Amino acid sequence: MNGKGNPYGSTSLNYLLNQLIERGSIKPAGRDLSWYSIRHGCATVWVDEENVHDAREQFRHKKVETTLGYAPSRAESRHNKVNSKW
Repeated sequence: MNGKGNPYGSTSLNYLLNQLIERGSIKPAGRDLSWYSIRHGCATVWVDEENVHDAREQFRHKKVETTLGYAPSRAESRHNKVNSKW
């Protein structure tokens, strides 16, 4: 909630993020630094390291299919998971 008791929206969150980037002298180096890109990165890590159902709840998706869009399909990750089981 902001100082007026209202929830933040994506526009205001992007404004705050841009202020932090500027004040912190962060160089984006060609990366898309937006509120959505941070949320997307967090969701991808959550799905990869935990499970899709917990991620769905954490990110408040109504359908698990929405959350599956964040599920990475990396051969190395799958290979490591299989090897850790044996």
